[in-house]
Amino acid sequence: MTKTLSISLDASYDDNSNHGTTVVVIRDSPCTLLHTRALWYDFAASPVATEVVVICNGVHMPLERGLCRVMI
Repeated sequence: MTKTLSISLDASYDDNSNHGTTVVVIRDSPCTLLHTRALWYDFAASPVATEVVVICNGVHMPLERGLCRVMI
């Protein structure tokens, strides 16, 4: 049986300071929290760039944790 995990992503961007944040949360099927990562960026190029970064984080984080199969 394949274990199903939920990977939630969120990014934010502040136009005034050009700061950005990204959050990745991994949960299993009963919604038990397995891993989280929140990162702060002193300079983020744009809201779209911040969204791209969080997608990359959302792919790399599970792989770093030994989860070999990530489907987007």
